[in-house]
Parts: sequence; C-alpha cells; structure tokens
Amino acid sequence: VYQSGKPPLYNSLEEASKSTGLSEMHLSYESGRYTNMAYIKLKRHHHHHQENESRRRLNDEEEDDDDPSKPKTKGYVCNKGTIAWDTKVKILSELNSFIDMHHLRQKFFKIDINNQGFNYGSFGMFHSFILWVVLRKTKPTVVIESGVAGGYTSWLISKATEEWNPLIVRIDPKLKGWDGMNLNPNASKMVNLRGDEYQDLTEVDWDALYAKHGLSRADKATTLFILDDHQDQVTRLSQIRQMGFQRVVVQSNFVPGVGDAFSLKDACDATGFVRRNFNSSTLKSVPIQPNRCTNYHKTCEKIDPFESQLVALDLDDMVKTYWEGPPLSPIVRPYQAVIPFIVDKNIFEGPKVWTDNHDRLVVESTKAPFYDTLQLASTVTGFSEEYLAFESGRYVNIAYVELNPIEE
Repeated sequence: VYQSGKPPLYNSLEEASKSTGLSEMHLSYESGRYTNMAYIKLKRHHHHHQENESRRRLNDEEEDDDDPSKPKTKGYVCNKGTIAWDTKVKILSELNSFIDMHHLRQKFFKIDINNQGFNYGSFGMFHSFILWVVLRKTKPTVVIESGVAGGYTSWLISKATEEWNPLIVRIDPKLKGWDGMNLNPNASKMVNLRGDEYQDLTEVDWDALYAKHGLSRADKATTLFILDDHQDQVTRLSQIRQMGFQRVVVQSNFVPGVGDAFSLKDACDATGFVRRNFNSSTLKSVPIQPNRCTNYHKTCEKIDPFESQLVALDLDDMVKTYWEGPPLSPIVRPYQAVIPFIVDKNIFEGPKVWTDNHDRLVVESTKAPFYDTLQLASTVTGFSEEYLAFESGRYVNIAYVELNPIEE
C-alpha cells in the first residue's frame, strides 16, 4: 500500500501536525482512512465528418427516412493525420503505369476485361489502384500479404515493386492460384507461407525470417502489411503493432454493420449511428444489437454501444495516420457485388432488404472520386463507362494506416 501511493506532502506526523494544527493522533487516524484519489483529463475523441446532432441522438430513437422532418444519419469518412503524397496530382501520377499493369494482369490471369462475373475483392480496379499508389509511394523493403487467395494482389505487388525488389511474404491457409514464381523476375524474393507451410502472421518468427534474408529488426519500420484475411481488423492492427510493425494496408474495409469481419470503419463508427442503418430487422431501421465478427463470419459476438466506444478509443490510440483512398469514378452501383453475400448467401452481416438509404450511406461513407463523372473517368482511363460503373459496384473502401510505435 505504501509503495502504491505517492510520498506524502510532509515527511513525518510531527511536521504535518505543526503545519496543519491537527494532532498527530488525528493525522494517524486519517492516514488509515486514506484511499488513493486520481484526477483525469480525457482526450477528446473526434469522429470526422459526422454531424454532431446525429451523434447525440438516443439509441432508442427510430429513424424514418419517409419522414423529411426527421434528420437522417449521414455517412462519413474516418481520417487521422497526414501523408506527404495525399494530393490529387501525386496520386494520379501513378495512374498510367497502373492502367498498363491492369491490362497485363487481366491478360495474365486470362480474364476478359468485360467479364462481370467477379465479386468484390482484390481484383477490383478502384481499390487495386489505391494499393498500387501506396506501394509506389512508400517503397517498402518488405511486403507481407495476409490473405492471398488466387494471387491477383500478389501479382500487382510484384509488378509495382519491380524497381526495388522487396522481400514479399505471402500468408494463406490454402495453396491455390498464382504460385509467385511463374513469369516473376524477382521470384527469389518471394516467400510462401501457404498450404502446408501456413503460419498465421502472429505465429511467424519474424526476427528469424528477416535475418535469413539479410534484414534486421530496423527493417520492420519500412515493412508494409496488406490485410485481406477476413479477420477482425482492429485486433489485427493491435497484433501487428505488438510485433513492432507500423505500416498497414487494410482491404475489405466495409461500412459499419456490413461484411464478414469487424472493420476499421466499424470501429470508427463508435456509438453506431451508421451501423444501426445496416444492422436492422425492418425497412424502418429498427436496430438489433450488432455483431463483432471475425474469421470469415464464423465467430461473432454481440457488441453494445459502450463497447463500441471503447474499441474506437483503442483504435485512436493505436493509429498515427488513417487514410482512405478515393475511387476513380463515382460510385453509381454501391456494393452491388457485396449485396448477394448478405441477401442471397447469408454469409455477411448486413440488411436483408437493401434500400436506397443504404446506397446513400455507402456513397457518403466514401471519399469523393478522383473524377466527377463516369464520362470524364472513361475519357482519362480509356475504359468504358459501363465497365467503370461495374467496378464501382465492386468497390469496398481500402485504408492505409500508420501505427504509433510501442514505447519500449
């Protein structure tokens, strides 16, 4: 008890008695009643671009989009910190090289550019462009891809980084798709932890792996993780930070209340005013208690508003920089490729009846596009307006995150 309290203002009962005029016996008695007391000043937690009035609404208030007199919940985009290359000119300077790569990737994987049979995911054009930009601007010495699937993202990584040839580590419990060796001039720098060699990113001895390839612990600061492994994204950031890494790209960063794993946008929503619109039992958005899911929606737990706020604060403490990449063109078919996973396949969180209100919130929860119209985007990129509209339906937010290092 002595060691768990600060030293007293007076070093002896006698000195304290003389100063206060109280007897030593009384002071001795008061010392027996003393329990530590703390003064706390809380950091203010900001939810960017979210209307304060919406935040103050009670949890049991029912939103009615048919009633224009009631305020509508608005979507918003999380943001924290700044990055040097976050300007339209700097980002779009990578567009031509990306378009060349996109055509080559379609050809390599024998995918017809007009094929509209693919769901959302790493093969999508809009978020592939953001990943291409992050790789080109950060020039990581090591790229760790957790969640490989068919290898479409792996192929993009290898093309984007050919100039400096980083170590690329691929992690996936399944062994399928591109092997990383075929037509890859930098195949010797590709490490596959897939199939029988699979280890979760938390199980890998990163210090030993780095040493094996002539790298040191200092190279962790210039390593880039790419997460598309359908695990709780806030938990993943915490794990990556605990291992000493700082840079992460998070794909499948769904709007709150949608998807097969708890997203960073879910955490940003804190008290859940956006989430409640996507996690409802009726068209009138009567809320049901949302889930916090992980592992491809196989493990879900209920999360209440108080817990949601704690998760938001945890994320804020971990993150130095949080940046979401804009789509190339307007989102004219919001989540078109995602909705079947909610409504038909029943393997995602989300509303069983998708409405115009959901479309609106997805658009509002996405940054303004680089090009204001499909026509302008088509003119610049050379892709048809129909193809760009299709890609807008596959777009799911992607985030670049820089983590605060843990003080040793």
